[in-house]
Amino acid sequence: MDITPGETEEIVKQDSPRIKRLKERLLTAPYEICLERAKHFTKVYKETEGMNSALRNALALKATLENQPVHIYEDEWIVGNKTDKFLSPVIAPERGDSLRELELDLDILSQKQKPFHMSPQDKKMFLEEIIPYWEGKSVRDRKAEYWLKSGIIEPVRGNPIRTVRQIADIVKFAKHTDPASLKLIAGIREGQKSDPKRALLAWKIRDEVSKNNPNMAVYCYDVQGHLHLGVDKVVNEGFEGIAERAKKRLAQLDRGDSDFQEKEAFLKSVIISMEAACTYAERTRKLAEEMAEKAKDPQEVERLRGIAKSLSHAPARGARNFREAVQSTWFALLIGEIQYGMHDVLGIGR
Repeated sequence: MDITPGETEEIVKQDSPRIKRLKERLLTAPYEICLERAKHFTKVYKETEGMNSALRNALALKATLENQPVHIYEDEWIVGNKTDKFLSPVIAPERGDSLRELELDLDILSQKQKPFHMSPQDKKMFLEEIIPYWEGKSVRDRKAEYWLKSGIIEPVRGNPIRTVRQIADIVKFAKHTDPASLKLIAGIREGQKSDPKRALLAWKIRDEVSKNNPNMAVYCYDVQGHLHLGVDKVVNEGFEGIAERAKKRLAQLDRGDSDFQEKEAFLKSVIISMEAACTYAERTRKLAEEMAEKAKDPQEVERLRGIAKSLSHAPARGARNFREAVQSTWFALLIGEIQYGMHDVLGIGR
């Protein structure tokens, strides 16, 4: 049966009750900050000082996937969560940008136009454990140190004459900008009073921004650009299949090669990562089985058992049908983003 564009549009408009509930939950969910990944990566990096960087990253991913809570939310058929919170970014302390942004905003998270929620315990851990360890060690810190030493950027702070000139520029800017625009720039909500902390924050941000924008033409965020993962390999072979190929290549390595240690560390990190991905999927499968045992509604039992059945095969092994292929694709992307430490930079390609 042929469907015209007009009929297609009408079908899209007629969302099922399930899709409507999913959309409503997503659009009304509170913004939260999850430190699960940051916590596990920090712990593992502390314990593996001096180890090959690929292995350190793989072991940190393993710790995260073995310990970060898994969830299956209502109405979901394709499952898997990047963080312990329903709606939260992935925080990557080793990169440094999100670390600095969170540090700057920590005192005013709840005052933003779209407030972020973060527990007092997580704030304490962030300030006392995560920030101190990564000070000077992140990609951002090392980049900034190089730029300062090479003269690409000038220090924003520490020069009294420069500081006075900058304050004068800020005052001049504020004088010629209407109050409503200033509040918008500062992120102050309607009816909310200004906070002295925001002025201090704005001052600190100028220093931080210089670490990303050395001049008018260059913007350098601490990621490697938009990437396409080998999702087709996960769909066709599964995580176990990729791990098996890595094991075979590992066994074939020539110890006499000058770069043997680098190759060995890389292949071992692949195996660790793939096995950790299988663990994460298996933990989610067990959760589906447990939830199905407790569920009363027959449709809910069917949904949860369907999830468990799908996860019993894929993404550990190659997908056998469309549903398993979609589930494998999603696991490849979400685990990729947990490992990569940034969101919205991984695509599935063609």
